[in-house]
Parts: sequence; C-alpha cells; structure tokens
Amino acid sequence: MKSRLEVNNIGKTFYSDWGEVEALKSISFTSSKSEFISIVGPSGCGKTTLLRIIAGLEKPSTGEVLIEEIPVRGPGHDRAVVFQDPRLFPWLTVEQNAAFGIEDSNKDEAKSKLDNILQLVGLENFRKAYPYELSGGMAQRVAIARAFAFKPKVLLMDEPFSALDAQTRSRMQMELVDLWQQTAKSVILVTHDISEALLLGQRVLIMSSSPGIIKETIEVPFDYPRDVDSLEFIKLKKYITSRVY
Repeated sequence: MKSRLEVNNIGKTFYSDWGEVEALKSISFTSSKSEFISIVGPSGCGKTTLLRIIAGLEKPSTGEVLIEEIPVRGPGHDRAVVFQDPRLFPWLTVEQNAAFGIEDSNKDEAKSKLDNILQLVGLENFRKAYPYELSGGMAQRVAIARAFAFKPKVLLMDEPFSALDAQTRSRMQMELVDLWQQTAKSVILVTHDISEALLLGQRVLIMSSSPGIIKETIEVPFDYPRDVDSLEFIKLKKYITSRVY
C-alpha cells in the first residue's frame, strides 16, 4: 500500500550557549492511509519534537518528511495538530472556533461541512456556547473538530487527553476511534500512557531515551473496541512498559 506519510532518517540537534543536545537520531517510519500509530517513550526522548517536525513547526537537522511524496517545508493544510491544551479563541463560539480551519467560498457548502463536523464530535447542540461554558472534554472536542475541519490527510495528536479526568478521557478515546474510523485519516498519537497507546494504535512505536531513536515497533493484534482487562492486553502492556523504562 502506498505510504501517506514518510519519515526518512530524521535527526534533530539543538544548539545553545551550553553546547549541543542531540534530541533525535535516524528516525524512520511510514504510515499508510487511514493508519493509526501511537508513539511512546520516556520523558525527554523527543516525541513532541518529532511530532512538531512532521507538522512543519520545527525543521529537522537531517532527513525529511514526505506527505504523499511531497516534502514538508513548513505547516500545511495536509496536516493538523491537536495539542494537550485545546487552545481555543475565548471570544469565539464553538462553531466559530471549529470553523476556523474551513476555507470555502460557498457559504452553503461551508455550513454543511461545519454541521457535519459538529455532529461527528457531538457538539451540534453547543454551537453557540463560548469556551468558558464548556467542560474540559467538550473544549478538546472543539479542538478536534477544528483539526478535522479542513480535512487534513494526517492528524497529529500530542497528549490530547492528558489533562482530562479518567472518565472523560476514556470516553474521548472511544469517540476518537469512532471519528477516525468514519473519516479514514492517518493519525499519529504521542502519549505517555501505554494503555492509551495500545487502546488506540494499530502500531506502537517505542522510542529510546535521548537521543531518541525508534528501538521497536509493535503490531497491535487486537480488534476494536479493545478490552483493557483482557489477559492478552495486559501482557502486551507489561512488555511495552518494560521496553520503555
């Protein structure tokens, strides 16, 4: 299958008055259309730096990123990022925040697209609400809706549910799986939560401590929805945990 995303020999070194720090070294992997990949690793291994390079927010020191064989030279509408913090505009309503990524000269088509997105994330009844009126989970839904609004080919997620309580986080994880299956996006998720990585990802990339390299790739053998209490799930989680720390 043709790759949608190619990460080829990515390296990143930061320079400062105190010297240089090699954050990433020889990172390579591919992602096909509609594939969900989770990335785990110890703190400081460069997971977020790698995500920023794929997003075009950071330039690599070596290597390149390709989206459908086109080199990434900076941010673009073929990629969208969902951060830990929803980063909503407080003076805009839910629908205005979600519509921020929509560029469509046809108002009827733009409205139809927005209606569909808000329905997908379960916010059609809150479209006139402002961010201060939303719970943490609802605010993150708006951020996800905004990311999907301009139909990116690759969705990049950096610990998107880490600030949520356990119950809300669990519900958002299931909603993300449903949304991903409906839209067939390629998703790259960075997380410290190994259960989350296994619950969501079709593959789990395990990174080493700095300089970050991909030291192992795990093919997740479970169908969706996944049972976190099954013996097989627990055994694989224990194995990945032993490889991360």
